[in-house]
Amino acid sequence: MDNTATDKIDVAVIGDALIDYQYWVAKMPPVGGDEMISMSNKSTGGSAANSAIALGMLSVRTSFCGRIGSDDNGRWIQEKMIKAGVDISSMQYGESTGYVLSIIDKNSERTMLSFRGASAEPLKLTFGLKQILQKCRMLLLSGYCLMNEAQAALSLEAVLEVKHAGGLVALDPSPVIGQINPSILEKLFKVTDIILPNKTELKAITNKEDMQEGIEFLLQKIPCIALKQGAEGATAAIQEGFRSPMCAAFTEKMICRVPAIKTTAIDTTGAGDAFNAGFIAGMLQSADPRVWLEKGNQLAAVVVAKKGASL
Repeated sequence: MDNTATDKIDVAVIGDALIDYQYWVAKMPPVGGDEMISMSNKSTGGSAANSAIALGMLSVRTSFCGRIGSDDNGRWIQEKMIKAGVDISSMQYGESTGYVLSIIDKNSERTMLSFRGASAEPLKLTFGLKQILQKCRMLLLSGYCLMNEAQAALSLEAVLEVKHAGGLVALDPSPVIGQINPSILEKLFKVTDIILPNKTELKAITNKEDMQEGIEFLLQKIPCIALKQGAEGATAAIQEGFRSPMCAAFTEKMICRVPAIKTTAIDTTGAGDAFNAGFIAGMLQSADPRVWLEKGNQLAAVVVAKKGASL
């Protein structure tokens, strides 16, 4: 993609771009102990960056805005995005690129240590970013962008730019959604069109133990829900009146479920990010919610069958 082609953007993605370091061990050592590493891997990370790269690889015209360091890891992330066809003209820069260390044992249990680095610094609503937001068909926003007041304020400004221009807003809640200031969530939910939680995030948002009750509760606030259920597949719940990019408004409430694709799971890191990309790509290509879910499940299956979070 031409990195200046801001008039040809389908999806703008805002969130973290990090480096993922993964280390496989037989077991976690005790405090002060030692354990041999059997295998290691380095990949792009940050849920927003993973989704942006996947969207680019699906030939969806995608632009990414996040903050990386002016260092070797930052340049490595840029190269991966450019190779995937992602526009990085609105990328912003700090001192050091963030990273996540993941230690995975033989039972696939994962212990993670995170350093957000430049990603923890608030983004700026630059002229170039405004142009992209005003011309994109959809914004995908990461819940990590709501962690502090300054970041949340920028996120809300970005959302309003998209809404005023007639675009849709999709939110990936992320595992931190339960830590977000409720007043921030209330403002954001009022202008969110699509939310893509997993079961844990749905419970954190709704305080409902029963999944169906949680869906019904959240559907009163947000018109389209894509619930990621891992090996159980995925569910779409849509309010009457919701209008996707490819169809007229839905004439009635709709709930549909699609089973997961059978695969041997090697590493589930990034499965939700891949699902987000597949679901959004499906939404931009079809009026059928079942297709949206199927494309999400297909991409998630590809990611879990390999090591690392990116395609």
